[in-house]
Amino acid sequence: MQPSLESKGYGVVVVILLTLAVAVGSVLVTPEPTITEDTTSTPVPTRHVISRATPIPAMVRPQAGRWLGRGFTSELAAYPPLQLFFDVAVDGTLKGVLSLYPTNPEIPPNAVDLIAKNGCNIEFEGFGGPINGSFISFTQAVVEVEAVTCEVKFYGNVTLIEPVRGVFAAEYSESATLTLAQGAVLTPLERGKGVFYNYCSACHGSYAEGAPGIPSLDTDQVRAKTDEELLTIINNGVLNTVMPAWGNVLTDEEKQGVLLLIRDLNVLKNRA
Repeated sequence: MQPSLESKGYGVVVVILLTLAVAVGSVLVTPEPTITEDTTSTPVPTRHVISRATPIPAMVRPQAGRWLGRGFTSELAAYPPLQLFFDVAVDGTLKGVLSLYPTNPEIPPNAVDLIAKNGCNIEFEGFGGPINGSFISFTQAVVEVEAVTCEVKFYGNVTLIEPVRGVFAAEYSESATLTLAQGAVLTPLERGKGVFYNYCSACHGSYAEGAPGIPSLDTDQVRAKTDEELLTIINNGVLNTVMPAWGNVLTDEEKQGVLLLIRDLNVLKNRA
């Protein structure tokens, strides 16, 4: 049976209406928002970690000269006195020494005497290994220490009873650099200040304020001592303490400079 013209017309109308509905629906549907990654956030400044294989970036090239570890922080309950210095050359290369003064009973007495005079040392060229660091400005650095063994001159290697781990805040020292400069003319007090930063500040503190187990030098008891008494301590050290003997290390001029410094500790507030 053939469909009538009326039924054909009705079918055409239905098809047209369905087509229109689909078209209108596609227009009315709201597209889902597109999520894009924000690439405009401000970058976080980073420290530049230096290793033997990594040249120092020009943007953070440190001041050439003598750098000193000013303060040491550690999570250890106890650790031996220690001091740090390193020299930065004009081309950015560096080398330095970490000196420790362990006194644990396992160390032979002859080695203890040598440690008191020369320290138990870790020499390094560039940052890496047990002495790692990063320059955070032209004159400031952070140096991480993880020392397991150190070397005693005229004796050999010494294994620490417990690894020494911690962080030094290091700074460029103009006075120490001048002390090392050839032909530099220093006043006796400037010479004493340089000696203090190089040899004494690791134990006695940057301002001679002392530390746990280490006496402050800014006390009436110290000020009451005569020059001869202070020189005896500097030359011979103090028995059964971590105070080493500096008699064979410092020159007479350097010792006199240290005496002047002890009499005028306010100059340490200028940390140049």
